[in-house]
Amino acid sequence: MEEASPDRRAGSIQVLQRATDVLDVVARAHSPLSGAELARQVGLNKSTAFNILATLVDLGFLSYAPEGRRYRLGPRAFQLSNAFQASFQLSAIAESWLYTLRDDTGETASLHVRSGWDRVCIVQAPSLQSITRVIELGRRRPLYTGAAGMVLLSGLDDVRVKDYLAKTKLVQATRNTVTEPERVQAKVAQARELGFAEAYEESENGVNALAVPVRDQTGSIDTALVISGPTTRYDKPAMERTLAAAQSAAAEISRERGNIVGG
Repeated sequence: MEEASPDRRAGSIQVLQRATDVLDVVARAHSPLSGAELARQVGLNKSTAFNILATLVDLGFLSYAPEGRRYRLGPRAFQLSNAFQASFQLSAIAESWLYTLRDDTGETASLHVRSGWDRVCIVQAPSLQSITRVIELGRRRPLYTGAAGMVLLSGLDDVRVKDYLAKTKLVQATRNTVTEPERVQAKVAQARELGFAEAYEESENGVNALAVPVRDQTGSIDTALVISGPTTRYDKPAMERTLAAAQSAAAEISRERGNIVGG
């Protein structure tokens, strides 16, 4: 892909900043605002303001009422707000269980959610051992790699998983990364059948991981609880020893979210 020029990148950033300013003004307003009011408060000329407003309406971040010619926050803004609140609440619920799991297993315990077609770690309890794995919170990783990715994909039906794999370039991050779509789909099916997934240096060299599903209030899998550690210590026998504790913690987190998980 051709890299954008510095001038083009600067222009894109400026447009994003202006769009963010518009959303901030609308969010703080006590009632819907006209385009002219928004242009004045943000400090834009009317032409630029209306172009930004039209784009935000098309994307669903703003709603426009033609009868009053006024703007308010749109459904997509509320979806993002709800997603943020849910993520924050999930982190608060899970944190104590992750630290208990960390203390019981001696390894790093973390929680990962699906963000589009990536996965993101939202909270962790790092191992206290001298050699440990610390995860970068908020870093996006592809769903087709790692134990967390297999668990998160297992919450989707086979048609969606197959479509995702067909449209995604599978890049080899380590020598063990699986880049054949059919093999990835088989690993997803296995995770769905077994109720957990294992990964041996699939997304990071020197790191093994075990993941189990966490369910939302409807019983759907939307989160993965992961135990991970260095390959020299967290091997298959160690995973077998920690599986029951991971499943128990995941069940408790699911229950506290309003979903009682059966045995």
